Amino acid sequence: MLFTPVILQIVLIIFAATVFRSAFGFGESLIAVPLLALFIPLSVAVPLSVLISVTIAGFVVV
Repeated sequence: MLFTPVILQIVLIIFAATVFRSAFGFGESLIAVPLLALFIPLSVAVPLSVLISVTIAGFVVV
């Protein structure tokens, strides 16, 4: 699977938002959604952000 520039940018945005959440304890969606909306539709960016946030929280709990 090839990483297109858009997929790479989305992964970097998710990574930066997750680092922000890890450092401050909140705000992952505040960082991710506006930046993701630049590359993908808002109707996809919001559920993606929630899915990533729940997944990361699950890993933290375990």
